[in-house]
Amino acid sequence: RPSDPPAALGHVELAGALDVVTVGHVGLVAAGDLGLQTIDLSDAAQPTVLGGVVLAGAAQAVAMQGSLACVVVEHFGVNEYLGLCLVDVTDLRAPVVVGSVSTPGYALGLAVQGNLVVIADGRRGVQVVDISVPASPAIIGHVETGSYSYAVALEG
Repeated sequence: RPSDPPAALGHVELAGALDVVTVGHVGLVAAGDLGLQTIDLSDAAQPTVLGGVVLAGAAQAVAMQGSLACVVVEHFGVNEYLGLCLVDVTDLRAPVVVGSVSTPGYALGLAVQGNLVVIADGRRGVQVVDISVPASPAIIGHVETGSYSYAVALEG
């Protein structure tokens, strides 16, 4: 017998939501032009927006490292792509951008391990960013993939 289909317990309206990561009872949402939004999930039937921060471009993907939300952002300007924004979410009601770094391509996805963020950077392959100093993240390496990079994953 097939299992019952999943059912929604609750929802929050966020136009442009593209990615979410949960930490405990909090959801962090990469919400396109709305930037990074923080959501209280402690009442699954009635999740509520706690706060958010508008970024320099459309938030595409998010991952967490400690109290830092690592957010891939696109469309910084005409023919410019920002790449990565680091957002301190210690105060979930008032997240603050603490650093950013431009990537040479079209950043779409990311994965975080320790102080390294690996970014799928479109036609420019994969970028590796050191975030050990959040105020000044730095690209420390890259790999040309020979094709368009949409997503990355890390093991371990």
